[in-house]
Amino acid sequence: MNAPLFQLRDLDFAYPSHPPLLRKLCLTVCMGDRILLTGTNGSGKSTLLDLLAGILKPSSGMLLLLDKAPAEQSPEAFLDLVFRRQKAEDDLFGLVPRHDLEAWRLAWPERFSEPVVQGLKDPLLDKLDTPYSRLSAGELRAFTLLWLPLLVDKFWLLDEPTAGLDPSRKQRFGELCAAKEAPGYLIVSHSGLLPNSLFTRVLSLENGALKELG
Repeated sequence: MNAPLFQLRDLDFAYPSHPPLLRKLCLTVCMGDRILLTGTNGSGKSTLLDLLAGILKPSSGMLLLLDKAPAEQSPEAFLDLVFRRQKAEDDLFGLVPRHDLEAWRLAWPERFSEPVVQGLKDPLLDKLDTPYSRLSAGELRAFTLLWLPLLVDKFWLLDEPTAGLDPSRKQRFGELCAAKEAPGYLIVSHSGLLPNSLFTRVLSLENGALKELG
């Protein structure tokens, strides 16, 4: 059995001056899990991913990443994760895509070397020097996913990754997920947008509570 990556026990979360959004969540996510997280808008799916990524802290209860609270982890522990937010703009920090590529290359020179990048054979590579302000919403989303083939050895936390993608890119994303071996992923998406065959577990978040489906 794969070791637990995340463990949640009686986790509560509320934004300041707001009622509780998440209540008594209990969940174990293992490295090999392929999880689909569904729920209505505003149910707290993105908030849950922010908690798992260590961006937010629980109001109460326990959240462990590799058996430690995220705040107690060394930075190296987060190298096992790839986190993509619901808004593509939140993941693109440069003025042009090449700026983001240069940051990835600083972190992993060999993994993001020029021959490896060109080996992706993606038409987006022709727009590395196009300002983000001149790219469509679909292209911005596609750029947030462009490097995933080079990060298949990480556990993916992806929030609505297919939003705005054209059909061919949605298909390519599905094929990438299908070919991915452990570690797995947790993907927030509306039910039916991605094939059930991509997932070993389906979770629903409603009224502050998690329910495992199927």
